[in-house]
Amino acid sequence: MKKCYVKILALLLGVLIAVSFVVTGCKNTPATPEETIIYETTRKDTTTTEETSAEETTTKSGTPSAKPVTDTLIPKLLALKGVRSVLSLKLDKTNEYFEKKYIVIFNQPLDWNNPSKGTFPQRVEIGIRKDAKVNAMQTNGYLLNDILNSKVLIGDDAPEIVKILDANFINVEHRFFGKSCPKDLSFNDTKYWEYMTAENSAKDFHSVYTALSGILGDDWISFGASRGGLMTNLYGYYYPDDMRAYVSYVAPCSTELNDERMYDFVYTEIGDITYGKEQAKLMRDTVTAFQVELMKNKKELLDIYPETLTTYMFRDYTTLTRLFDVNVLEFAIQFWQYGNSTIDELNQIMNLPDSNSDEHKAKLEQELNLLVKVMDPDEWACNSPFWPYYVSVAIDEGLYHYNFSYLRNALKKAGIESNLSITPDEEPTLLENLMFTKEQKDLLNYNNSISTSMIKSMKTTKANHIWIYGATDPWYGLRMPEPDNPNIKIFIHPTAPHSANILTMPEETKNEIIEILTGLVK
Repeated sequence: MKKCYVKILALLLGVLIAVSFVVTGCKNTPATPEETIIYETTRKDTTTTEETSAEETTTKSGTPSAKPVTDTLIPKLLALKGVRSVLSLKLDKTNEYFEKKYIVIFNQPLDWNNPSKGTFPQRVEIGIRKDAKVNAMQTNGYLLNDILNSKVLIGDDAPEIVKILDANFINVEHRFFGKSCPKDLSFNDTKYWEYMTAENSAKDFHSVYTALSGILGDDWISFGASRGGLMTNLYGYYYPDDMRAYVSYVAPCSTELNDERMYDFVYTEIGDITYGKEQAKLMRDTVTAFQVELMKNKKELLDIYPETLTTYMFRDYTTLTRLFDVNVLEFAIQFWQYGNSTIDELNQIMNLPDSNSDEHKAKLEQELNLLVKVMDPDEWACNSPFWPYYVSVAIDEGLYHYNFSYLRNALKKAGIESNLSITPDEEPTLLENLMFTKEQKDLLNYNNSISTSMIKSMKTTKANHIWIYGATDPWYGLRMPEPDNPNIKIFIHPTAPHSANILTMPEETKNEIIEILTGLVK
């Protein structure tokens, strides 16, 4: 769900300085490499609050060119309402799926209920498949992949569902992520963040669909994974008639700001379906034992902990000891989320020899390396490219309660409860204190009416939904309540974590899902 699967590596110069950091959200993201651009064409009649790009054809070297535009789709895209510019990407030789690729920038209202507030540019990746009859739109919960890897967009980045349906690919960068944000958006300010609502996001997706369906046809499905899966379900709630189907992968649905279900599931149920209750409990107990080991060695680990951190910065509240405590707590979730560690690895580290100072030092390094490999502490950085997610959490999405009670009880049994610096009284407001300034906390008031209404609507919706979950995914504990509705098909991958998908399902289940999908769009 979060950005933990991304390791943005950098060196921390000096010791950690736990301070707030002013950073403009749209200025510190890399541009698409010049060598990937064939040309850029910009409407001359488009108004925007942003600086407009050059109104002439641009070569890959960035110099103006009189070369005429021969791509017949570009004029059609430029003629669409709200389109600001179109970039055609030069695909590399690893691409075998797409015939053409574009980045289309739409001008979207900051607030759909009050368009006079201004606009922001929203990027949409469009991959054209030759002779495709179906359009698959990804309701992205975060940013386009070129923000993290500039070469991704020019290759074959078509998700599995796009290839299953032999479809065109439309990938909408979420508002206020990546380059889809106002020029002066700041992670340290309050300006614009109140517009980071589920309703505005759904209307962004709807407007992109409405515009593109006029030239790409009306046979569409939408899909998304993790937070993007939540966006798919929200889109289906607001606009149930847009798509032939709404396909969500591993989508959470918090019912309150501090949903209690997550840590209850992680400490008492996760793994039961896959491994059986007895084996799963042994695995969960091993994870808890490793957390206790980390807290037992907390004082010594804090001496080397800053070496693992990056150049991201943290709020004043986020002291080194609080950060470490939260990092250890979240290890229990992240261990299961992507399966990038094993029970054997935990046992191996905990059983390392520890009879002299050299062995002890080596063991501490192993423990810390595994902690940050599984759960990157940059998760709580206030200038991370994924920080806007927490704004949505605070407004109407909610998250899970940072519940230390299970870990606290384990530490109490070990006689080291005092090593935990975070108190029960801090827990309900812990996340907002870690992530936001005082002014931001005053601005962002949680409203759970959207999730409540969406859950209720799923009982009667006529829209076709497919929900895919992984049995060992912590976020399965935060899943949407199952409605008794024949239009909603639910599939649980018996062994998969947060990476659950269609093609790795058991053969019979995979074929059933594919049959349902192809039947809905053809």
